[in-house]
Amino acid sequence: MVKGGDRDNPNLPIVKRQELGERSDYNEFKDELRYDFFYACAYCTITETEAQGIGFEIDHYKPREKFHQDRNKYSNLMWSCEKCNGAKSDYFPSTEQQRKNYVVMRSDEEDPSAHYRVEDFQLKGIDNKGEFNIERLNLNRLMLRELRQIRAKMWEANGFIINGILEIQRIGIDALPGSQKAVFWRMRVSLLNDLAELADNTEESIRRMNKSPLLNGINDNNHEMKRRRYLKKIKALSTENTSLPLKGMVNKLNKR
Repeated sequence: MVKGGDRDNPNLPIVKRQELGERSDYNEFKDELRYDFFYACAYCTITETEAQGIGFEIDHYKPREKFHQDRNKYSNLMWSCEKCNGAKSDYFPSTEQQRKNYVVMRSDEEDPSAHYRVEDFQLKGIDNKGEFNIERLNLNRLMLRELRQIRAKMWEANGFIINGILEIQRIGIDALPGSQKAVFWRMRVSLLNDLAELADNTEESIRRMNKSPLLNGINDNNHEMKRRRYLKKIKALSTENTSLPLKGMVNKLNKR
């Protein structure tokens, strides 16, 4: 079905969705959306197992109120965490905003990583499109910064484990003393069996590793105020848009 995009070609999407057309109720596409987007948010990439209490929902890329004809079309639906969906809200760029690349990126049409880079676990925009998406979707919110740090540690740990396994595999049993051959053989078989079992239970491993580090009460108001000033400056934040997180809501969340 789908595979990741080619990092050397930003024109290739990192998600390839099924061609499913239209149904009477867009909610009927939920299972297909989850599968096509790898059970992860189309915008921030947080997975269902990493989300820790943050719900997931179906987002209409083109707002259903403005584009009623696309309401039940699969190609207009995105699997999104509630944080990104709330931040995106009913935003759809005007002609002028499109000209300036103030467009919410679609991972089924392009590789978003071509528009930003990661520095100290924060995303930095390479161009207008990258900077806009970081601010509009709040892609540097506290949970995502901590998630990137956790993922980096997991990646380093994987490399360490793999190197250790390769070293064990390189050891020639015939070169060992007779009394150690059987012990070493049992150890190597047990290790490979454990590795296979871990690969079969990746989801549960992710749940255990991401259970608590993402949930803390560090105040993040400065980041939120900076983000909202940017959106207001480029006229992408409406005073009537109550779906975007307000200061009072942020304070409430920080106390959780």
